[in-house]
Amino acid sequence: MKAGENKPEVSIIVPVYNAERFLRECVESVLAQSYADWELLLVDDGSTDGSSALCRHYAGADSRIKTVTQVNGGVSSARNSGLDMARGNYVFFLDADDELYSYAISLLHKIAMSDNAEIVIGRSVNSERKPDYENIARGVRIENSYKVCRDMLYRKPHPDTSVCGRLMSRYLFDDIRFYPGRYEDLEIFHKLLIKAKKVAVIENIVYFYRDNPSSFINKWSESRRDAVKVTREIVRHYSDDPVLRKAALNRYFRANYNLLLALLRHRPDDMAAINDCYANVKALRRAVLTDPHSRLKTDLGALASYLGLGFIRCLAGK
Repeated sequence: MKAGENKPEVSIIVPVYNAERFLRECVESVLAQSYADWELLLVDDGSTDGSSALCRHYAGADSRIKTVTQVNGGVSSARNSGLDMARGNYVFFLDADDELYSYAISLLHKIAMSDNAEIVIGRSVNSERKPDYENIARGVRIENSYKVCRDMLYRKPHPDTSVCGRLMSRYLFDDIRFYPGRYEDLEIFHKLLIKAKKVAVIENIVYFYRDNPSSFINKWSESRRDAVKVTREIVRHYSDDPVLRKAALNRYFRANYNLLLALLRHRPDDMAAINDCYANVKALRRAVLTDPHSRLKTDLGALASYLGLGFIRCLAGK
């Protein structure tokens, strides 16, 4: 930080890769924030469209906006670069095709200050167009981070595993970084939760996820296999904690079952991977069905597995 330059309170990190179509709306939603003590870090991850020019334009127009260009390394690499640049006491992640509501940072920061919370988790909305919402009081829950981690592993509706839409103390990332693979949010967020002591969960919608048919989650990619790898590592991470290990095993079952459906739908000839996933599903299904915290959707997958691979193939549409 240069002499005389004020340190911002909040660092907003945006990984940018070929995001020209929606980047303007994303940045404008930050500029429209009612809370002004922020820096916006645009990490251009080797874009080949007009994203780089847009990043430079905004950085030249507002001193709170910084941009850096790197060789394409993926979203984890870009977020890690942003963390290395971040000077704020708090960190907020925003994807380049998404937007914030104008009150988002103000509301999250106010709760962080008033309740001494190291992580404040807001709600998000997912649609093609950004709906209108009013910033009215909708409730705040102060939670033990251990409980939030357990609920997240069980895929309770709120909060989910995304790192977006959360205001997080910068110190949580002192010894934690995103790993170089997919499902990076799931891989890192449970570690951040356990490291934090106090978490606030609010019902206000602060974040708009743009429903993008071409996004990773809406199409087949070989990196979808990473879900099994990540959840398997989470099980190992909590090998000495019976409560969180049980939750992690439930999540590991879901990862295997979901990948099994995806393989049957998109890679029906990959019998080695299909049989491996199905073997894991069969090994874990009893534990799922006897777990009182397991969600109904997970239980239904476990029950379906007893009817055989042919039945699951029908569920997958093949």
